[in-house]
Amino acid sequence: ERNVAAQMILEEVGKREGMTASDEEIAHELAEHANALGKNPDELQSQLESGGRMGALAADIIRRKALDLIVGNVDVKDEAKPA
Repeated sequence: ERNVAAQMILEEVGKREGMTASDEEIAHELAEHANALGKNPDELQSQLESGGRMGALAADIIRRKALDLIVGNVDVKDEAKPA
């Protein structure tokens, strides 16, 4: 439930910021996944396309970019607590 909410928030941040997944980013992600699975990237791409999952791969990239944006804008301060 929390994971779904977090994904929805990241998707909204990505949308508002106009984030996209470039062909190069998708190819890089495909190569990483294929390597981890011991498959050829073209073979994995065909499997994802036939299963209608390429959009999910792009969405994963956009969510990661949104998370990176949020984390990059966090200002953590170490404030001493009153005694």
